[in-house]
Amino acid sequence: MVRRLGLEERKKLVNIRRHFNSPVIGVTGNVGKTTSISMIKTVLDKHGHVLKNNHGHGNWDNNLNTLNKLSNEYDYAIFEFDFHRGQNFAEILR
Repeated sequence: MVRRLGLEERKKLVNIRRHFNSPVIGVTGNVGKTTSISMIKTVLDKHGHVLKNNHGHGNWDNNLNTLNKLSNEYDYAIFEFDFHRGQNFAEILR
């Protein structure tokens, strides 16, 4: 079950994202997300510091943990979205 965000936590996460002005990449689908993210990260590592989920799973909690690490020390951020629930998290990243 996906935990629901309270209004204050949602505002905090949206604020974190709004202050990050570098590219954010979201990958979704049924098969190959983790592999695609690994390939994208390999390319982007040559151009800067990349933040991505360390666990290789696009679930809600892993994405929230990654988003909480988002800062201007990174040049890119990559997120993996669960195919069925990814839209909820994508709304925060817009």
